[in-house]
Amino acid sequence: MKKLFSIVLLLAAAGSAFSIGLSAGIGGSVSVFSYNEGMSGSYLGTTDSATYTLTQIPFSAKVFLDATFLQLEAGYRVAQGGNQSTTQTGALSFSNGSAYDASYLTFAGYLKFPFRAGSVSVFPLLGAEYDYNLTLTDTNGNDLKPLLTSQELADLNQLWLKGGAGFDLSFGSFYLRPELLAGFKLLSPTDNSTITGLENYVTSSGYSNASGSVIWWTWDLDLLVGFTL
Repeated sequence: MKKLFSIVLLLAAAGSAFSIGLSAGIGGSVSVFSYNEGMSGSYLGTTDSATYTLTQIPFSAKVFLDATFLQLEAGYRVAQGGNQSTTQTGALSFSNGSAYDASYLTFAGYLKFPFRAGSVSVFPLLGAEYDYNLTLTDTNGNDLKPLLTSQELADLNQLWLKGGAGFDLSFGSFYLRPELLAGFKLLSPTDNSTITGLENYVTSSGYSNASGSVIWWTWDLDLLVGFTL
């Protein structure tokens, strides 16, 4: 009974410190997205390496629901074209890939722990985002999906782990919420096949200690407007 009473007191204290309330809103985001392939190998005591990078600036519109310690989002994202770059040391090299246009439905959920910093509510965020691909075309608008295998089509859908921080500026029942998030995509079977292909290419080129890598990362800057329900 004493333990139960102690738990009730703790819950009451937590409830007084952070009242769990619902709010909702809309917003948008701009991202810096990067897809990176890398390979390296050893030959006669030296190590050669090469990298390929595609950088895009996607834009998103979204709606969200907030329950103090949980933030749920749904949105629409568009990524167009992008800049490609390659680097190399030694004989290994990449030829430029193909820039593309893509659109996605996005679904995200984040755990958050708000605390007061003066008149502002500040919170860290940690969660995941799932992007469901809608379209994939070249920069001339030609559909690229018929060229893909069933596995590659499935892997157009992406799962990201994201974390960051944000804060709320309140104006009565409304608030402005800027957020900054960093994310890494979990590798898909297609990504793993790409890594294997890079390593096989390095080995077939006469190198030992072949290594390949694929890394997807993003920075997201969100600006949301919410209102209490």
